[in-house]
Amino acid sequence: MPRTSGRDLIQAVRADDTLSAIPVLVLTARTTVGARIDRLDVGADDYVAKPFDAAEFRARVRSLLRIKDYQDTIRAQAEELSRWNRTLNDQVRQQVQQIEGLRAELEAQLREVQASRARVVQAADDARRRFERDLHDGAQQRLVTITLRLRAAKESVPPALGELRAEFDHAVSDLSDALEELREIARGIHPSVLTDGGLRAALKSLAQRAPIRVDLDIGVAGQLPEQVEITAYYVVAEALTNAAKHANASAVTVEVHATEGILHILVRDDGTGGADLTRGTGLVGLKDRVEALGGLILWDSPRGKGTSLRVELPLIAANGDTRAPHPHESDSIHGQET
Repeated sequence: MPRTSGRDLIQAVRADDTLSAIPVLVLTARTTVGARIDRLDVGADDYVAKPFDAAEFRARVRSLLRIKDYQDTIRAQAEELSRWNRTLNDQVRQQVQQIEGLRAELEAQLREVQASRARVVQAADDARRRFERDLHDGAQQRLVTITLRLRAAKESVPPALGELRAEFDHAVSDLSDALEELREIARGIHPSVLTDGGLRAALKSLAQRAPIRVDLDIGVAGQLPEQVEITAYYVVAEALTNAAKHANASAVTVEVHATEGILHILVRDDGTGGADLTRGTGLVGLKDRVEALGGLILWDSPRGKGTSLRVELPLIAANGDTRAPHPHESDSIHGQET
């Protein structure tokens, strides 16, 4: 290439993929700074000005070859690192896909468990409701009928038989007590007032029957999803029972409000505290019932400072019922001490 300048030759070598990695050492008689910079800028690795010493020339060649070896080594290592990086990315991607698959499977299983727990709660409530109806339609009605017959029989007894009439009175009194006990049992199994009047009426009934003062603040009216109403009722009923029987409380405050699709229940007493949610089947059963509906139950019971029970229930029934409450109908109700 006699007519090709050194500058053009360097550019041609660098443009050729098969030659671009070869070190280029320029032998030149042009020793100005501008000429040297120009050759280096177009791709030369080094230069030797004429006249040159052979030993220096060989040393510069060896230096360029070492640099070439270093570059080849670095390039090979970079390619190896790139392969490892691609392999690692593939493995990470596979692991992420597996984790996402496991998470989706776990979430599906969790949803099924929650649905199963909700079905169990629903089945138990249905069974209690049937039992309560059977008691009402069967045993209670028979006791009422017998009581009426005894009263009618008493009226047919002559006044002279005072002792017999007194026995009739005792029998009627005992039957009335037994009937009231049976009604109380039926209310514990499934309160008919909850079905007939909703949560507001059921909580009023609880407050009126409680042996201690109960201050009710009910911020919802109308019907809520059935499972939410039942769960809320049992939460308050169990809390009142514990306050009266175990905490020696003299007063209880019950607040029920709904905001943003959540029913909030707060029960506070002035008792001895120290309640443990892990002890006793009542509280444990409440926890299971609340969590079966996707709810949250929290309690704070420092010794000597009373107990606070907080429950949050989503206003969505297991069957998807989303009936909303009417908070504008709220009021404050005070149960009487009995």
